[in-house]
This record gives sequence, structure tokens and C-alpha cells, in this order.
Amino acid sequence: MIADPDDPGLPDLELEQVGEDEVRRRFMRGDYADPSVSSRVNAWLARKASERRFIVLCKKAAEESALDSQRRATKAHKVAIFAAIMAAIANLLAIIALFR
Repeated sequence: MIADPDDPGLPDLELEQVGEDEVRRRFMRGDYADPSVSSRVNAWLARKASERRFIVLCKKAAEESALDSQRRATKAHKVAIFAAIMAAIANLLAIIALFR
């Protein structure tokens, strides 16, 4: 985000450099007394919280997808083994039928 030279608030880049935890500490202490700065910092903290929730949801979705894929692969593996056993039985019956 490009900082407006007439804007007394802090640019987002400066907040990023300070870090979310430190900005939150300063905000709770009341270091950002100017209402325009305070509202900007509050909005920035809200965006960071939203970003953190989004990352958590993405990680959860990725884990659920991986588990679902693993379950499907296990099921497909079991079906393949069953099909191989059935094919072996069919071949064995065909060999037995040849010798009768």
C-alpha cells in the first residue's frame, strides 16, 4: 500500500516491520492516541486476525483433504487386492478345468 504524505496515520509497511504482537501491545497500551492512527491500526489488526483465521482454515482443509485422499487410496488398494485374488482364483479354476 502506498502511503499518502498528507495522511498522519502509519503506513502498513511500518506496521508490518514492527510486527503484529508489538503493534497489538502498543495499541492496548494506548500508544496510538490520534483517532485516525488508532482507527488505521485497529483496521490493520483486524485484517491480520482475519488473515490468521484464513490460514488456519486453509491448513485444516489441507489436512482433511490429505486424510480423505488417504482413505480413498486405502479403499482403492483393498479393491485392487480383492480383484487380484479373484483373478488368481479364476486362473486356478481354469487350470483345474484343463486337467479334467
